[in-house]
Amino acid sequence: MCLDSSMLRIPKSPLALAFFLFRIWRRLPPAQRRMVMRLAWAHGPRIAAGAAAAATARAKRRARPLG
Repeated sequence: MCLDSSMLRIPKSPLALAFFLFRIWRRLPPAQRRMVMRLAWAHGPRIAAGAAAAATARAKRRARPLG
C-alpha cells in the first residue's frame, strides 16, 4: 500500500463519499459533466444491479451458520 500523502483517499462513510463526489463534480468542466451524466444514465442501472446482487450474496454468507 502506498503511504504517499498526496494519494487520493476515498472516504468510507456514505455521507462523506457523497460530499467527496460533489466536490469532484464541481471541478469538472460542463462538457465532462455531460459526459459523466450520459455514462451514468447508460451504465448506472447495470452497476446498481450488480451492487445489489453483491450485497445480497454478502448478507447470505454472513447469515449462514458456522457449524
